[in-house]
Amino acid sequence: MAALVIGSRLQSIHYVMPRGSGWPDGRERDGLHEVDMGVELITVDGAALSLSWAMEGLNEGLAIDFFPFPGVEDDRTEAIDVSGVEEWQPLLGGTIASMAFSSHFPNEGCPETLWSVRLSFAGASSVVVALGEVMGGGISYQPDELVVIFDEALSKSYRIPAGRFSSWGVSVEPDELY
Repeated sequence: MAALVIGSRLQSIHYVMPRGSGWPDGRERDGLHEVDMGVELITVDGAALSLSWAMEGLNEGLAIDFFPFPGVEDDRTEAIDVSGVEEWQPLLGGTIASMAFSSHFPNEGCPETLWSVRLSFAGASSVVVALGEVMGGGISYQPDELVVIFDEALSKSYRIPAGRFSSWGVSVEPDELY
């Protein structure tokens, strides 16, 4: 997956939400957004990196897909364009230079599962998408919500009990992909 994404330039960002719920509707603070269902990062060539929460029995994690076209809305969901939101502005047009991942063991007997992804951009900052919710000004683990973290210190401090690393994750550099 990382090999498909690294080197892509970011054109727009969509938050996938339940139809009619709106965004932000109290779901943001400086450097931190809460998203109900998914984040789609659309590249200049029209492909979409989709990050969403997924649960299968006791196994809970972050699903990551790369599509040659953005996801399709249905009667239950809508993709809200958040490209104009202040935190995303410095990343628009930027090239994804590296990715980092963090995993956890969600429950006894479950396999190790992805719970956060960091995208670092050439000449700019990074953004993290992780399982969680905004709670009391900080972040709390929640397997069926997502947080988008623009603040490096906050991302490095966000840990979950079943994970070995913070949401900042462990980097995968382009030369490690081949």
